Amino acid sequence: MIAPLERLGPLEVFYHSWDVTEVRNPRAGEADAVLDATVIGKLLPEAKGLIEPQEDYIRTLDWERLSRRNPMRHCTGGEEAAVLTLRNYLLALESQQRAWRVFEEHRGAGSRGLVVATRADLRFLDELEVPEVLVAAACSVTAFHSPLLGADRPEVGPCLVGGGGQKCPPSLWVPNFHAWGGVNDRFAIGNEEAIRL
Repeated sequence: MIAPLERLGPLEVFYHSWDVTEVRNPRAGEADAVLDATVIGKLLPEAKGLIEPQEDYIRTLDWERLSRRNPMRHCTGGEEAAVLTLRNYLLALESQQRAWRVFEEHRGAGSRGLVVATRADLRFLDELEVPEVLVAAACSVTAFHSPLLGADRPEVGPCLVGGGGQKCPPSLWVPNFHAWGGVNDRFAIGNEEAIRL
């Protein structure tokens, strides 16, 4: 995923991860998988990120109230699985919020044209098709020229890829893989405002 994006120009990577050494979630088929959050920094030494203990966040949650109204009971096979699923869901949402704060703190001046939000625990089997992604995420059609876009494709507006001085409306592209009714917590591409929302 990174190499195709680097062909567009400078790329920055920001991340948040919980410092856990194993994960267990029977509903998702995760059985004591061994984890090492520091591998992100080893693979991407230029990345800016934060690794924090998840137990500190878990202790801040009102589990008595959450357990009474746990909506995960409707999609799991028992109370233990429902609690684990809710916990993992809340951890994922909180991690997304913290990753965004890392982005805002370290991004420097100006906005970014194209922002990719993805989970660090995914393995992509196919290279990201950057021209298709840019066209799908573009919020306007202008005379911006890119060698990555063929003559038969609409061209990407400068408000998406930087420059032009335009304020873009939120524009988001969410792929269809692992979609749950249009919701996908694994991958999205858009302009900065859309990803923030």
